Amino acid sequence: MKKYLLFLLFFASINSYSQDTEWSEPVQISSDGSATNIDFTIDNNNVIHCVWREYYSTWFRKIFYAKSEDMGETWSEPFDLSKNTAHWADHPKICTDSKNNIYVIYSYLIGEAPPSQLLFKKFDGEKWSDPVDIAVESPDSEYPCLTIDNNDRVYAFWHNNYSKIYYRYLEDTVWSPIFKPFGDDYDFYIRKAIPDEYNNLHCVGQFKNDSEEQPGLRAVYFTYDINKDLWGIDKILSDTTSLLSIDIDLDSQNMPHIVWAQYFQDTIPPPEASFYSFNDGSNWNAPQQIGIADADDEYPTIALDKNNNTHIIQKRKYRFIFPKYSTLTYYNNLNNYIRIDSLEYLGGASLKCKDSTLFVIYARKLEDNLNHLFFRKKSLTTTSVEFNEDKKQGFRLFQNYPNPFNPSTIIKYSLPYERNENFRSVQLKVYDILGREVVTLVNKKQQNGNYEVLFRDSELPSGIYLYRLQVYSHRSKRNFAVTKKMMLLK
Repeated sequence: MKKYLLFLLFFASINSYSQDTEWSEPVQISSDGSATNIDFTIDNNNVIHCVWREYYSTWFRKIFYAKSEDMGETWSEPFDLSKNTAHWADHPKICTDSKNNIYVIYSYLIGEAPPSQLLFKKFDGEKWSDPVDIAVESPDSEYPCLTIDNNDRVYAFWHNNYSKIYYRYLEDTVWSPIFKPFGDDYDFYIRKAIPDEYNNLHCVGQFKNDSEEQPGLRAVYFTYDINKDLWGIDKILSDTTSLLSIDIDLDSQNMPHIVWAQYFQDTIPPPEASFYSFNDGSNWNAPQQIGIADADDEYPTIALDKNNNTHIIQKRKYRFIFPKYSTLTYYNNLNNYIRIDSLEYLGGASLKCKDSTLFVIYARKLEDNLNHLFFRKKSLTTTSVEFNEDKKQGFRLFQNYPNPFNPSTIIKYSLPYERNENFRSVQLKVYDILGREVVTLVNKKQQNGNYEVLFRDSELPSGIYLYRLQVYSHRSKRNFAVTKKMMLLK
């Protein structure tokens, strides 16, 4: 009786939760089948392109595509992209290049067992290309990942049944060979990859070192340095078994902000929890839990706006209660949150930010007992100042890039918003390892915002140098100072 009363209180609370009127009304995109596994992109003309999978039976699924040319107000009729009348198509990914060409990859399985194919299609503005199996030399391809850098190099990732990552890239209409970035000692899965302004890749996924005892797969952040052609594992994020749900975005300083889901404790069934962490240029902050850990299924996704404010949407599903229930909650900067939808079943969401607008697409089960896609958006133009005040980020001095350097490097720093403080006195200086001043790069008053400075000196000898940011706040009468190392290597 006590458990029943607790459930009634829980059910009443999620139904009485206020809705966010700042989000637009839902616009339905899909109409047939049971839709999920969503991905979308926004091209340079602000056209939204969306792909998803529709489920008909265990071994019969199709890939569909639709677009919106008016920022999500109306959508084209769903287009059967895979054109299969049988077999299994799933996990579509989409991206666009600077010329607004569209690229899509998805898994395709003939029969009820591997090997599966990784099919690639391109839309050049007039027609879709025929599908090409780009993983033909590496069968059993699953869970693809697609991204494109600032030079229009298209990267396609996948892993096989043996939990190893493979990838290749398309450049100037030519596909590279297939690469395997990590050795055989790891179970490794990639979920998302995004480029920074230097075309290095920042990736997230799941990881397990077979030579060590670990609590299952853990959330991991890893990178690709394009200049060195070097892959590296930068940070293992979770301390317990993580799940498929993990997402990443970069701030204006190319620093990663990551959300992921993991098991919260060892019980049956184990509750899941979502966490958020970011790198400030020097260190990773301690993971912050998003909401409470009482759901049976978590799916967080993240986007950052141009002011580096963090926006998270979290889908939560309660499978082990009756009736089953799902919620979709929006967080800005983890301080404010509001539920934007709730129903018996909600699918995972895909969230993006373009200019000053948030866009989200997610699945929702309707009266026909099928999952249909819905689009919503939220303008940030009236709340950006409020977000800046809520965030209260500290002063930041970022690691120079490149490092080591020869003969020039970029130094970036950030000055936070402070009420009633328009300007602060800022000094940025470079010293040698003995503390002797080499040069003053900045010595003036500056407003809040993000700054970058070029340091170049072809006559300095190789060695370690220090760069120091010092800020004086006239309002609070306080000094802020931080020093970092960099290396000149000739």
